[in-house]
Amino acid sequence: MTDITKTIVTEINKLADSKKANWWNNYLKNPVSFIGVGIPQIRDILIKTRKKHLFLAGKR
Repeated sequence: MTDITKTIVTEINKLADSKKANWWNNYLKNPVSFIGVGIPQIRDILIKTRKKHLFLAGKR
C-alpha cells in the first residue's frame, strides 16, 4: 500500500461511525461492509490528501 493510500485509509477510519454503520448494514442486509463514513467526508479526505501530497512532492 502506498503512503497516500495509507493516509486516505487512516483518515477514513478516523471518521468511522458505528451507529451509522450498524443502521446501514442492517438496512442493506450486510451485502457490503460499511463503516459509517459518507461520500462528502470521503471526498474531503481525498481532496486534502491530494493537495498535501502534491505540495510535499513540490508539484504545487
